Amino acid sequence: MVENLIVNQKRKILDHINYAKERNLNKISALIVCDNEEIQKELLTWLIFHGYKVSLTKDEVSVLVIEW
Repeated sequence: MVENLIVNQKRKILDHINYAKERNLNKISALIVCDNEEIQKELLTWLIFHGYKVSLTKDEVSVLVIEW
């Protein structure tokens, strides 16, 4: 179940990154509504491994900023 959630999140993130790249943008932001620390950690690790600069700000909601 958790694995499917991670795969779906990765797919959505890649879709948004590709969309932004097509429009000559170099940064996107996303709200992370999942409170599961392990899922957030997995997504951040995956993005960093693939060469993206990431920032995760936690407040009332978690905001993920991805740059390339």
